[in-house]
Amino acid sequence: MKYFVTGATGFIGSHFIADQAGEHQIVALVRAESPAAARSRLTVQLRTAADAYSPALEVDHNSIDCVTGDVGLPFLGVTPEVRHELAAEKVDIFWHLAADLNFEKHKAERLMKVNVEGVRRAMDFAMEIGAKRFVYVSTAYTAGTATGTMPEELHSTDGPFGNSYEQSKCLAEHLVAGYFREHGMAFSILRPSVIIGVSDTKRSGGASTGMYAFIRDLYLLRQALANLDVELNFQANPKMTVNFNPIDGMLADIRYLIANGFAGGPIYHLTASSGVTLESAFELVESELGITGFRVKSEANEIRTPLDELIGKRAEFYRSYVFNEKEFTRSIPLRHGCSRLDLPGYVRSFIAELDAEFADTGIAAEPISTSDGVVVSGYRTPPTPATRPALLICTAFGIPVDLWRSFIKRAASRYDVFVWDTRYLPGTAPLESTDISVARHCQDGVEVLDHFGVERAHIIGWCTGAKIALRIAAENPDRVCSLTLLSGGYNITDDALRTPYETDLTDVLSEIAADRELADVYYDLIYRGSDDDIESDGAVRTFLNDTNPDYIQFTSLPFQSADSIYRYARLITTFAMDIATDYIAGVTAPTLTIAARTDGNTHPDASRYVANTVCAGRCVELAEGDHYLMDSRSEHVFAEFDAHALATSEKKVERI
Repeated sequence: MKYFVTGATGFIGSHFIADQAGEHQIVALVRAESPAAARSRLTVQLRTAADAYSPALEVDHNSIDCVTGDVGLPFLGVTPEVRHELAAEKVDIFWHLAADLNFEKHKAERLMKVNVEGVRRAMDFAMEIGAKRFVYVSTAYTAGTATGTMPEELHSTDGPFGNSYEQSKCLAEHLVAGYFREHGMAFSILRPSVIIGVSDTKRSGGASTGMYAFIRDLYLLRQALANLDVELNFQANPKMTVNFNPIDGMLADIRYLIANGFAGGPIYHLTASSGVTLESAFELVESELGITGFRVKSEANEIRTPLDELIGKRAEFYRSYVFNEKEFTRSIPLRHGCSRLDLPGYVRSFIAELDAEFADTGIAAEPISTSDGVVVSGYRTPPTPATRPALLICTAFGIPVDLWRSFIKRAASRYDVFVWDTRYLPGTAPLESTDISVARHCQDGVEVLDHFGVERAHIIGWCTGAKIALRIAAENPDRVCSLTLLSGGYNITDDALRTPYETDLTDVLSEIAADRELADVYYDLIYRGSDDDIESDGAVRTFLNDTNPDYIQFTSLPFQSADSIYRYARLITTFAMDIATDYIAGVTAPTLTIAARTDGNTHPDASRYVANTVCAGRCVELAEGDHYLMDSRSEHVFAEFDAHALATSEKKVERI
């Protein structure tokens, strides 16, 4: 048979294609700029899926064709010529696996666009190409907060729902059923539960949501949690049974349906026949991660720390899975699942994957003595025989270079990469006698280049490091080939170009910088949940609650001790005294600024202002994205940086 598959590069989609390729011809819709890029992206995901099995699956790539497109676009972004070819080739089954998993309320509009309007476009597309059957992969949780036995039938669209994702899937199910009943076309709705890795190897196979997302959050929060003096609470029903279903169990269900011509239906639960209580799962994860003082309780703590609130905010997506007990009827006769005895293997395997992911940034450290006697840690990628362009990274104050690991791994294929830890924090220079002015940080950057024998380099800066990079370019034009600035915090005099976060951060930290004892107060607020100072407590919560847990192991460094809080306060206060407006116009290096319109930390309009004010600037504004673009959008950011660097007239690096 011939399949057309959306969501091909997702977790379920990649495993489905790896399982079905060869037996069936597959046309995969992939979001990419070119067919070659689509093929490359899909190949990477298929390899991740195939390698999760033992032995690894042999994927028949000759039976897979790639089509560039996007479910958010009319006709899925597919050209008329390709649509005509598909109609002539007779697609047997259109598999719609694409979905947006964002659940935050402020992203509800985009989620509905993908999960509801995207389904409508997919159905119209399937009709146009003459597909014989439409299979929609939904979720087992379209009943929202309802409890009890869940039948294999449509649930009410009235809800209530645990989150926007569930609501969008319920609406889409009704849309699918109504549309194809009206048009007389065969359709099926598949409802998977909480899908996990492969049952025999226990490897994740690329899974990143559900159980894996929460384990990752706790993994990244371990260091911050170690400082807690109070019990951290995850609010949930500890006796709730979670329906974990291995991906190969779900695929077995799908193979059964295909072999039996989708008999019965049209709705099928792809769920497990057994589950694990939430309490047991948490105890296991806590033990494997070495976390103590973390509890699952139905009621909230009386005194909530900012970390409590951060965990609670991240747990919003899981509310339906941790409070509303459900049992799923199954017409498919197969039995599979994950028991209390099986779960440790999945957890340990994923933790091992996380250890490997975070183990190596691809850079080596060495001490660098600066001209005023302060020693900073410098880093570089391994030297290569060929002469390559140099790239200097200016990271934000107090943030370790590990946060750049994804970007560095991409850049290292084409550039010699250099970076340094900012003096004072993460460094340990003397508290009161160290020069921490912006000018001194800029001089450190230049001396890092000198230390490694680099005469000219492309420079990229992020957050507060963007201003360091900007000033290096203004004062040392002969050392800079090109300048790229990400999510910059520039301290421009126009208050309209600063976010409330920037203003609050500067105000509160200036108070701490002026009074060392306040650093102890803030430390207590973060890790002990003290409610002695309500105004300060609110400020601290703002800092941590605006932080994605994916990055908190890095961004929490300035808050890991009273001493580090004080150091960070002095750094930011000194930073605020330096007005970037004074030297922006003096930057002559070709400049690219990149910012996300949805960044709540630094203002995207400030990036546009800088691009418009330097001698040769250009701004790339992303419609969506967070503050950590060098990681969360590393592929896109590197592509923009690389194109900008290559476009500069001087591509050859000079050595001293």
